[in-house]
Formats: sequence, C-alpha cells, structure tokens
Amino acid sequence: MATYPKISNPKNEEQVARIVNNAISGALNVVKAITLDNGSTTTTVYHPKLHPESFVSFMAKTDSASIAQSEGLKVVIANTGSAVIHHNAYTDTDMDFNMLIIG
Repeated sequence: MATYPKISNPKNEEQVARIVNNAISGALNVVKAITLDNGSTTTTVYHPKLHPESFVSFMAKTDSASIAQSEGLKVVIANTGSAVIHHNAYTDTDMDFNMLIIG
C-alpha cells in the first residue's frame, strides 16, 4: 500500500496542492485488504493509522465475507497500530475484506 505523503515544507505550494487534490479526489490511502483468520474468533490487524479513536468500516469482497459481515464484526482498538476484530469462527479461507480506516 502506498503511503500518504506528508507535507515536509508547508511553503511548498506545489506539494500542498498535490496532497490536497489527492485527498479531494479520494486518494487517501486508508484502505487495507484483510482476511479473517479461519477457525478463530479473532483476527488481529496491524496498520499505523489505527488508534483508539479511529472509525473502521468493512467492504466484503467475497460471498463468504458478506455472510460473516451480516453476522457481525466487532472491532476493538486498544492500542495505536493494531485492532482486534471479533467474529464467529469460520472454516472458509476466503473471508476477504477491504477495511476502511478514518481518523
């Protein structure tokens, strides 16, 4: 995943404009592909943007993931950089999601 650029010199108008234009066009780089751990009731996800006040949402990428999502996913973010997703135990290996991380 690409890293969202930081403004190293706020006086550099070209850099500021590029970053703002990317954000406006939706290029925020806040999506992480994940797969739920099969046979387990928890999956731990690591990402530097995660912190206790983050908003997290999921988009199922497979039919199996859609079923898991409808049955409920609970996210606990106790520490910066990681989150634990609580879910039912499944034997499917294609529990694939895109995870949106905001804030």
